[in-house]
Amino acid sequence: MSNPHGKDNADQLDVPVAPRIVFDSRSSTPLHQQITQSLASLIDSGALLPGQLLEDEVSMSRRLGVSRPTLRRALQVLTDEGKLSRRPRVGTRVMPRVFQRDPSLASLSDDLRAAGREPRTDVLQYRVVFADSGLAADMHCLEGKEIVALERLRWAEGNRMGIMRNWIPADLAPSLTAISSGGLYAFFKSHGIVLRGGVQRISARSATPTEAELLHVASGAPLLRVRRSAYDESGRVVDLADHLYDAEQYDLTLPLNFPA
Repeated sequence: MSNPHGKDNADQLDVPVAPRIVFDSRSSTPLHQQITQSLASLIDSGALLPGQLLEDEVSMSRRLGVSRPTLRRALQVLTDEGKLSRRPRVGTRVMPRVFQRDPSLASLSDDLRAAGREPRTDVLQYRVVFADSGLAADMHCLEGKEIVALERLRWAEGNRMGIMRNWIPADLAPSLTAISSGGLYAFFKSHGIVLRGGVQRISARSATPTEAELLHVASGAPLLRVRRSAYDESGRVVDLADHLYDAEQYDLTLPLNFPA
């Protein structure tokens, strides 16, 4: 079950566009520089939206009447400047805005809205499972305890941003309807579940073929992995999370404290 909000915009971003690139072949300015400047102007002005897929290199070079090495050089400059993302078998996209976040027990949906990026969440799986020995150890509960297992796809501004997997004790978990229409931590807050602390681990790994398909990245692309255990006032684990984010879109800022 998914939230349809923003779906049309997301679908449009996946349709390749042929940007109107202006250049003068008689100018003394090299062609690749003119193409770079024209495309950069379209990106900076918002004429090309963050995450927009561009037509393939072969089609663009033919349409513009320039050689592929010339076009490739122009696209590489914009890639190096962080304006484009080029991935094998995925294509060239306008770089989505990087989301910078401080580590805290806060709602990602709320943080995205505060940053001016409208979120959307698709619920991919909602299951009730019985905790095996590994899950019971991670959640500090008895084996056989009923746990709600969630898998969701998080979007920001129509761009696929991350895959979120969460495990919540069944007696505290939101219904499928509730989690489809709102965030997990917003649900906790509205139901009097107070988060008092947690442990978070951050690492990196490569995208599996299934994850790559969900996130529209290349198989093997770098992903940021964020694993978290969140506790309530009694010390009970109320949320065990394992989230994967497109490394090109997600940035964590960690404070440093020097010993006295």
